[in-house]
Amino acid sequence: MKFEEGKEVRIIADSIGHGFKIGSIITMGELFNDNSFEAKELVNGRLYFVPFSDCEEIEKKPFGKQDLKTGMLVQFRDGDVYMFINDTFVSDEGWLSLDGFDKDLNYAYDDEYDIMKVSKVFEGYLLMPKNWNEKTLNNNLLWEREETKKMTVSEIQKELGYKIEIIE
Repeated sequence: MKFEEGKEVRIIADSIGHGFKIGSIITMGELFNDNSFEAKELVNGRLYFVPFSDCEEIEKKPFGKQDLKTGMLVQFRDGDVYMFINDTFVSDEGWLSLDGFDKDLNYAYDDEYDIMKVSKVFEGYLLMPKNWNEKTLNNNLLWEREETKKMTVSEIQKELGYKIEIIE
């Protein structure tokens, strides 16, 4: 397994008594030695080192339509925030059906409704419409669309602070 700080791994064994439950997902912290790393999560308030042999890599698949669950907030490209409930996006401004979206969360009829951000599932008071906003979503962010930034040569030069020449 390749060490990468911040990478999520699944616990498959407990060979040294680190206390993490088999099947739980933890985040790699700093490298401890060639065989183990510091876990970012605590067990009963204590920090533990985890051997690489006690973990397996989690295959990261792209977030898509199949991953949406009732209780998640989404933000569309136009900035509006809606709650996802039973295959429908709802807000005090209206609703959209999940049927209009492709597997990559792009809206078929107008790209301003492409889904750009998705929150974790909310419970309790966070389910109240007054809490459906960008701040709440960003504080509980689960996924954000990564897009390639399109720039002209002059925009690139402005960002860099000097002239460039494109060669092929």
